[in-house]
Amino acid sequence: KLKLFETDSKGVIDMILSHHIDIGFTGTVIEKGNCKYLPFYEDELVVLTPANEKFVEKLCGGQILADWIMDEHSITRMAVATKKEAEKMLAEQGIDMKKLKLAALMENQETIKRSVSKGMGVTILSKLAAEEELKNGTLLAFPLGSQGGKRMINLVYDAEYPLLPAAERFIKMIKRMYLKKENTGIGECK
Repeated sequence: KLKLFETDSKGVIDMILSHHIDIGFTGTVIEKGNCKYLPFYEDELVVLTPANEKFVEKLCGGQILADWIMDEHSITRMAVATKKEAEKMLAEQGIDMKKLKLAALMENQETIKRSVSKGMGVTILSKLAAEEELKNGTLLAFPLGSQGGKRMINLVYDAEYPLLPAAERFIKMIKRMYLKKENTGIGECK
């Protein structure tokens, strides 16, 4: 029986190691237990903003993130691993994440995206998680960090625990396909 959960990378690892789930997906590698990671998709952390005139001008004008982000209210996701990655990437640009104007602290990505689209603030999330909103034009994405916020999405499982046959087949399929999609240019100026 297929069960779907939304949690952060630490939550995924905890569920795998407590054997509540067989496999999961993480954007952060957390060395714990006998977890085996299979990187299969390159994702990107981005700064998401409302798709209003103010931010379209910043995006298309090539304004540097450090020049404007400190003036904006931010919505922070409580996911510890993603938050640490974002802090590191912002620090590369001389931005102290702890000094951002915190508007809200939330866990649910859908709530965060809706709040950003309504103008409550800006946030840092996975570009993959915001793919639909970027395509339909309700959010804009700004690159993050010197490497553009790139990170790998990993399939993860407990290498020392017997897997269900369906989980084994899924892992084999991912290994065979070894997914790697190219960036689509969503949310960029044309």
